Amino acid sequence: MNDYQWEKEVKEWLFKHKKNLKSDLEQDFITFFEYAFINTYDPEQAWFGIHREVISLVLGGIFLAAVHLREGIWLLVDQDQPEVYGLEYQPVKSTLKYEAPLIWAYADSFDIVSIIIENSDIWKSYAKASEKILNYGISSPRDSIQKSRLKKRLSDFWIANSSKEKNGYLQALEEKVRRSQLISKVERSERLKKAHKTPETIQITQIVFKRNADVIAEVLDRANGICEACRSPAPFIRASDGTPYLEVHHKKLLAEGGDDTVDNAIAVCPNCHRKAHYG
Repeated sequence: MNDYQWEKEVKEWLFKHKKNLKSDLEQDFITFFEYAFINTYDPEQAWFGIHREVISLVLGGIFLAAVHLREGIWLLVDQDQPEVYGLEYQPVKSTLKYEAPLIWAYADSFDIVSIIIENSDIWKSYAKASEKILNYGISSPRDSIQKSRLKKRLSDFWIANSSKEKNGYLQALEEKVRRSQLISKVERSERLKKAHKTPETIQITQIVFKRNADVIAEVLDRANGICEACRSPAPFIRASDGTPYLEVHHKKLLAEGGDDTVDNAIAVCPNCHRKAHYG
């Protein structure tokens, strides 16, 4: 099932309904569901399906995200729903009896899809809602029912595909670091002067930053095998190339707007790295 081509099926669904839907909605619909996949709390419990009038991602008896031919676009959100022009809200009646009732964000017009995609607050609220469904026992997966409706378990095709992409990216980054370590400090310094401080992002199962291999190499070179936080030697030597194992940490996290630069990074041992994030 890992080769399930859901994007192709979305395009085919749109083509079947081309009399009722604008052709330029294709990429917006795909991105809408990609964001829903990324922000779903437990992909193993969610199911995706494309049917005659609706494309939907569900958990148990509750839609997480849906595009309905006649009823517009729907997205499950938490109680802290953001204000978005053109988007309306109504309570999910089946959740009112629970400690954490949820809300539908919906719009009759598909023109709002692009606005939803770009609004990070909506996706944060969606992520909380998808977590509450499970943590508060609001709905159970109902696997047998989902299978009978020919839906696909999200983790069977989304996580597998994106893990492959992530592993490929990390392998490529490691190779770039190795090459950067082979050039002279002078050449690397010149490249760093010309490098962009703000990294690009790539979409896998989440948004990750495309880090500068030269920054990693330069920081590791500066540390010379000593953790720059606790001043202890690297815990072990890499079997692959005989270099001391340290991890490069950004003092101001990239996710918080930190620059991908040598000045904003330190080489630390795994313990200090975990402490920096969770201590």
